[in-house]
Amino acid sequence: MVLINYLTPTTMIKTASKVKVTLVKPHAFKSNLNQAELRQSIIKEYPARQLGNDMQSAFAPREAYKLPENTYEKERVCWVDIPEDWNQTKAQSYLNELYDKGMEPCIYQVLSHEPILTSADRSFLQNMDETEKEAFMEVKRQNQQVVNPETGEIVTRNGQVLYRKLFYSDTLKEDVDNTTVKRISAVEASNETETFQKSKAAPAVVAVEADETITF
Repeated sequence: MVLINYLTPTTMIKTASKVKVTLVKPHAFKSNLNQAELRQSIIKEYPARQLGNDMQSAFAPREAYKLPENTYEKERVCWVDIPEDWNQTKAQSYLNELYDKGMEPCIYQVLSHEPILTSADRSFLQNMDETEKEAFMEVKRQNQQVVNPETGEIVTRNGQVLYRKLFYSDTLKEDVDNTTVKRISAVEASNETETFQKSKAAPAVVAVEADETITF
């Protein structure tokens, strides 16, 4: 059942289930294609106290400290295009074949302070005028802004809007964090936390892409 179980540099343990196909339907915008909904559960465990940091290693193995864990479980959801004659069973069978080959499919996350664009998006932009480009980018901003599901507020990090997009990969891929990381003092760190600013966009629109709460 467990696909990934490893330690990150911050001593966080991440465990992921296998990707499952939970829905297949005709593509809403592309002819001769179906869409498949993929889901994967992610569990992250953090020690109650930080045992090491970027300058100093923890002296003993994590388990030796016998500290309680803070556990967060979330489900990632993304959509992929599949052949028109594939149903849910066929799509899941194909995923299972990839696992049998040791390819370890996954749903990975990209975080950024700018809207996240694929090579296809950049290609579309090249053929647009300035008005079309702005409209296109506004849709990306609205769909990718990370929103607090409890309050409807847009999440910011270091005072900048946080954008997030989930992607499917047929091989194991680490999450990508392209947000700016700056070195700050202990005093600044005690005052700097994840903040929320009121969304000017309609929450129903923004929440389409914000399918899981971000825990940092």
